[in-house]
Amino acid sequence: MNKKPERVSKTDWLKMALDALEAEGIDGVRIERLARELGVAKSGFYWHFKDRDGLLTEMLKYWSEEFTEVVAEDPSIEESSPSVRLLSIAEMIEEQDLAKYDIAMRAWAEHDTKARRAVRRVYRRRHDFVTQLFAELGFRGQDLEMRVATFVTFHTWDRCMFAPATKAKRRATRELRIKMLVRK
Repeated sequence: MNKKPERVSKTDWLKMALDALEAEGIDGVRIERLARELGVAKSGFYWHFKDRDGLLTEMLKYWSEEFTEVVAEDPSIEESSPSVRLLSIAEMIEEQDLAKYDIAMRAWAEHDTKARRAVRRVYRRRHDFVTQLFAELGFRGQDLEMRVATFVTFHTWDRCMFAPATKAKRRATRELRIKMLVRK
């Protein structure tokens, strides 16, 4: 009995496109390649997207929602002190690999106006969200900006700058880093 192939969802296409972006840059995000990787006919793409530009627009939206808004909109984040929220955010970023595509997105943004606007909007959202938490802890001026910049920058670049560590080491380092950042 032949098994009918499963339908490939819009999310499947978007995830595969982000993986291609990370692996090869924006030129690697090609309909033919994505279809081949997904094991489906190219025509399946057009069920979800008008054309490649439509895919690219949806990629930016998906990245923003699934890799930034997922943190900002998590109700459990609002239920604790600013220090605990910062630690929870750091844990979410690391455990869910939410910075996975940040470097690839920034590289794309260097050459594409629409991507540049989306990346700026996402980083502004992240910056504002983290600023609010450090401000709740009483930081102002340069102390506030330094902490926000350190937090956001570390969580953008950590993945590509440092060798992978065990889960226990990551947890201990994360707790120490947050403790350092919230200390007055």
